Order: sequence, then structure tokens, then C-alpha cells
Amino acid sequence: MNAVIMAGGKGERLRPLTDKCPKPLMPVADVPLIDRIVRHLKDYGIESIAITLSYHADMIIEELTKSFDYDFRFFIEQSPLGTAGGVRAAAADFVEPFLVVSGDALTDFSIAEMRQAHNALRADMTMAVTHVSDTAQYGVVMPGDGNRIRGFWEKPAAGACASDLINCGIYIINPRVLQMIPETGTYDFSRDLFPAMLNRGMSLFYHDIGGSYWTDIGSVSSYFRANDDILGGKCRGRQNTGYNTFYPV
Repeated sequence: MNAVIMAGGKGERLRPLTDKCPKPLMPVADVPLIDRIVRHLKDYGIESIAITLSYHADMIIEELTKSFDYDFRFFIEQSPLGTAGGVRAAAADFVEPFLVVSGDALTDFSIAEMRQAHNALRADMTMAVTHVSDTAQYGVVMPGDGNRIRGFWEKPAAGACASDLINCGIYIINPRVLQMIPETGTYDFSRDLFPAMLNRGMSLFYHDIGGSYWTDIGSVSSYFRANDDILGGKCRGRQNTGYNTFYPV
């Protein structure tokens, strides 16, 4: 299976921490977050990783090529393409369903279980979701029968929707979905692709990873929480340990 890591964001809500360091390189218990993400993908046998880049792209390339002997493909956006537009560029030659993960999320979810669910549902796209008490900073999913998504709201106002399921920024996508994404201009998953898929009645499903650990590091408070959780052992797996137990790559 192939994967795309979305690692082009500026990390505005993490400033000033990200003024000189891109968000995927923020250290979580002394390990750059993107290193932890790559370890997680490697543990599940991901064969090739494409990475969308923009902000401080050179720093991310230097870190990954130094730390891993791996088949990386780097795609630097010369002009903004949006989350979905960047993935289209990076995954243009993929012919099988592929995984997309955000470069700002710490998680130990089972890629194998999500892949099995995607295949069983024969989905065009499967979105990883989890439950949170405060949905204000996330895209909120309205669940339907049989794990089908029947609505999606990006950062809704408090009380605007009766769901605590949020988008984790992790997807399995069938390549044919990429044909819906323009080759030029900005095109986002949440604002553009999800509504278009729902309007066409396409098979957009969710996979609940609520039994696994997940957090983003999009804000200063969530960044410090991620560090505490790693040190406290809340995030399982070899990929989420410190450098002292870093297995050979």
C-alpha cells in the first residue's frame, strides 16, 4: 500500500513555535513528529511514501533523508493547491487505494483494520473519525446507516450539529476520486471534495478509531498534551517511543 503525508501547512496556531520550524518537525518527546508518522507507516508495510510540502520544505526533506533509508517522493507546491489538490499531485500515478495522513497528528490507530473496513465497504473514500467533547476546531461528521457519512461541517458553531465525531485527517482513497480534483487552483478536502462527493451520492464512509490514541498538534495546548501523552505511555507502539529504543530503519 502507498501513502501520502500532508506536510505543507504553516502551523499558524502554533506560532511563534513554528516561525522557524515547520509543524511536522515539531519535536514530540525529542522526536520530530513526522519521524513518528513514518515509523507508524513502516510498521504496517507501507511500500512508498509521497509527501506534500510547502513551508520550510527543505528542512523536512533534510530530516527525512537523514533519518530514513526509504522510498520517499517529495512534492513541493509552487503555488497553493489546497489539501486535496496537493494529494492529487502527489498520488497521480497510484493505481490502488492509498492512505492519506496529516503531518500534524500523533496516533497509534491500526492501518490494517481501516484498510479492511475500506475494502469491505467497497468505499470510494473512507475517513478515520474519533469522538471529542469539544468539536469547535474540527470537521464534524454526521453519521448515517452502515458507517456512511451523510453530512460534514467544518468547524461548526457550538450546538450547530448533534455529533461528536470528528475528522482525523486520515483517509483511504480510491484513485478514481482524484479525477474530481482540479489540476490547478486550490481545492480542499473539507470545503470542496467532501461536499462534492456527498452531492453525487458517492460512497463516502467513516471508520471509527475511537479505541486508539489520536491527537493533532495544531495548537500550543494540544502540542504540550501530545508530549505529556507520549511520556505517559498513552500512545502505544514502537513508533511512539523515544530515540533510545528506535529500531533500525
